[in-house]
Amino acid sequence: MSSLLDFLDSVAVNKPAIALDTSDKKVVPPSNAAASALQISPAFTRFPRPGQREPFSGLCRSQLFALIKSGRVKSHSLKTPGATRGVRLIDCASLRAAIESFGDGQQRGGE
Repeated sequence: MSSLLDFLDSVAVNKPAIALDTSDKKVVPPSNAAASALQISPAFTRFPRPGQREPFSGLCRSQLFALIKSGRVKSHSLKTPGATRGVRLIDCASLRAAIESFGDGQQRGGE
């Protein structure tokens, strides 16, 4: 019973019931190498469903089809033998390289 009264007394005078020692904890920002290691990028992403965009690049299906057809972006179809449907995966590294190859030098027609 006395521990309950001690607890209520500590709350009444705004003292913490449990003393926490935070004096030895220091926040150190990550180095550039550690920060880049925290940016996880998948090797493959699934082709978006109709009406949706690819989540990492924001490109729509028609833009992705055009890049795949031109050979700039690699893709792989996972389909079991005899199946009519499968899953198309896009290689994220080639997609990133294709996007970066456009660069700032190219402008759209009419601009």
